[in-house]
Amino acid sequence: MSNGKVDRRAFLGACAAGCAGLILGTTRAWASDTKPGAIVETSYGRIRGLVIDKVNAFKGIRYGAPTSGANRFMPAVKPEAWTGVKEAMESE
Repeated sequence: MSNGKVDRRAFLGACAAGCAGLILGTTRAWASDTKPGAIVETSYGRIRGLVIDKVNAFKGIRYGAPTSGANRFMPAVKPEAWTGVKEAMESE
């Protein structure tokens, strides 16, 4: 490389290293900070959600009883109460 010309192999290696550095350097910025959240009391029972980037999230909570079978195309029925803590960390 002393003659001023760029070797193709060196150029491609430098490009690959640069791209890898850009991708790996920004991975943490894309990752969300997820941890178990507080336990909340509802009128049907207690639920535990998540804290995602400083926001409380409760996933997979049903707002009514199942709507299959005889309940199909009928008005929503309130869900049954539960005991203990229901995990609300994943969508069902």
